[in-house]
Amino acid sequence: TLNQDTQVMQFDDASSTNNATNLATNLQKSYTALSDLDLLGMNSMRYYRYNKTTRMVTFRSVAQGLPIFNSDYYGRVTVADTDSGRQMFFSTNNLTVPIPTSQAKTTLPATQAVIDHITSVGYSESAIEDIALGYHWVKQNENSQVVTLKPTYFVEIGGHYRRYNKW
Repeated sequence: TLNQDTQVMQFDDASSTNNATNLATNLQKSYTALSDLDLLGMNSMRYYRYNKTTRMVTFRSVAQGLPIFNSDYYGRVTVADTDSGRQMFFSTNNLTVPIPTSQAKTTLPATQAVIDHITSVGYSESAIEDIALGYHWVKQNENSQVVTLKPTYFVEIGGHYRRYNKW
């Protein structure tokens, strides 16, 4: 099913049940499912994380070794094995060729400054599930196929990643 607003595809495969709780088996089957999609940009897609509770594997596009984040599913594929079968979410928009640019050097704040920001906007430090260094995917304009990748920190709270200064 394609969500026309977000260009995110949801693929449900009721014939594929994987009740394995073994990490290696889940990763292997998820990677095979990802490969079977034959998406553009697969060469820059890497394993990102595994959620043991939901048995969901997340793959993300990477550039220069860092994961790429976006508010949509751009550059991200999730594969979950549920009791009713395999469920996959992915975008029709993926990076195909990352081209380095001559962007100015970016200085990021210290990790403690990121934590201080999160607590200053009302979250407890214990609410922070993850802090990751990565690139923020920014479209240059609505009709452009060119994107800018801006380095920043991403903070996960409640299972959702946002740029640290967007909490």
